[in-house]
Amino acid sequence: MNKQEILDILKNYGINDYGEKKEIDTSKGDDYRLNIILDKEYVLRINGDAITEDRLASIDRLAERYREMGLLAPKLYKTVAEKYISKHNQYVCYISDYIDLPSLEEKEDKLDLDAVYKEI
Repeated sequence: MNKQEILDILKNYGINDYGEKKEIDTSKGDDYRLNIILDKEYVLRINGDAITEDRLASIDRLAERYREMGLLAPKLYKTVAEKYISKHNQYVCYISDYIDLPSLEEKEDKLDLDAVYKEI
């Protein structure tokens, strides 16, 4: 996605610019899912129309409860019109915090994977 398209979406959230981006496309078939990490601060999430305003509000309430307990949980941002969702073409867009945690692949040489899978 080009910078101007991203900026057009971001302005709905009162964000004027970004410097660095990393795109992660996890689409499968007709299920479009693009996550764009911006300056390791935000994640712009662009999806098909499966996600709704009510669902995001529920997720944000749950994440807030997690944060109150001291757990890491990304905050969802609202648009200047106080909605979670903005539209880009036929897609639904929303923004969350970026939380920089190591992936399993980055930690697997230091973990006992059998113990991790058993716990999960």
